[in-house]
Formats: sequence, structure tokens, C-alpha cells
Amino acid sequence: SLVGPHACRWKSFTFNERGADEVPLLEILASESYPKFYPSLRHVKLNYHYDEIRRSGEANLRTFISYWQMPILESLSVANFIPSRLHASPSRLTLKLEYYENNGMIGWDFSRLSLLLTPLNTLRELSITVHAIYDGVHVGPPAILKGLEKLSLRISKGSPDALQALLASFE
Repeated sequence: SLVGPHACRWKSFTFNERGADEVPLLEILASESYPKFYPSLRHVKLNYHYDEIRRSGEANLRTFISYWQMPILESLSVANFIPSRLHASPSRLTLKLEYYENNGMIGWDFSRLSLLLTPLNTLRELSITVHAIYDGVHVGPPAILKGLEKLSLRISKGSPDALQALLASFE
């Protein structure tokens, strides 16, 4: 790949999934031979459409960002999925997670949120936007965020029980 040798100089990476045509690119990013160390990467933005995640397999989408090592990452913005882990310095990181409604038929697994946040216990800023949250969400043990300085929650609509489940995902 022509991109691979130069990826170590990236300062910013944005991926906006528009349709099934991007699935081959995701497979390249997740491949064993693709670089995993990004010493200059400061900003990452990943936008996925839920329908495309279902078609291409959510596990593949999470794979590439979960294995990238980004020691100076300052901001990560992700729409419609939760990475399984991050290799970044949480004390300098601002994390933004967005989840969009798809006809009220999908739920969010908040146990994954706990798994992501627990090792990031010195995370300083966290922003979560949920456009619709309903009952039946999965909750894991709460992540203790002792370094959190700023928390922003934006919830457009939802049930009280589901909102309580979200709040129980972190302390």
C-alpha cells in the first residue's frame, strides 16, 4: 500500500463511511500488514452508519482503531460504535461518542462503554451524545474516571431506566 509507509506522519485521520463501498478500505486498515504505530496522530474522527456496521460486521470496524498505538492522541470522535480499547494517553485525551437512532430499533451495549473507559481512568474530557435511548440496554460494571474534568451528556429522547443505565456506566 502506498499509504502505509507515510501513515506514521499523519497528524489527523477522518473516516466517514458513506456505504458498502468503504468496506474494502476498512479491511485494509484492519489488516495485519497495515501500520499500527502512529507517533504523530493527534486527532481521529470515525463516522459509521449503523446499517453499514451491521452489513460489514461490527467487530471488523472496531479492530483497526483498537490496535492503533497513538501516544499523543488528543481527541477521538466516534459515531455509532464503541471501540473495544484504545492505546493512547488518557490524561491528554478528549473522547466524544455519538450514537444516532435508527427507527428506535437498536440498542446500545453500555457494557462496552465500561470496558473502554476503565483503562482510561485519567481521561480528562468525555462527551456522549445519544439521540435516542430505550429500555433493555446492557450495562457493565462502572468505570471510575478519577481524572475526569469535564463530562457532557446530550440525550435527545429516552426512557428514565435507560438513562439511568447510561449514568451507571461510569463514576
